[in-house]
Amino acid sequence: MGNAACDRIFAKWDAAHGAGRPIELAGEMQQLALSVIGHALLSVEVGWSNAARFAKAVRDGLRLLRRRNTSIVRFPPGCRRR
Repeated sequence: MGNAACDRIFAKWDAAHGAGRPIELAGEMQQLALSVIGHALLSVEVGWSNAARFAKAVRDGLRLLRRRNTSIVRFPPGCRRR
């Protein structure tokens, strides 16, 4: 999986370089990492077009975990904080 994802991204970068277009490296590397993670953890192919949606889901999940794990008081699910 990693090799196929790398081959795709290198081909994309070669095409951009040949056309004189800049490469947004941070976003490209995030897409590559999410593609490899999706395959390794979920056994699914996360296409480049779905990488942004997958990244948002991962960020939202991590944000929720951080909030729950750093809260001084743990409220039961469904309770509203005032």
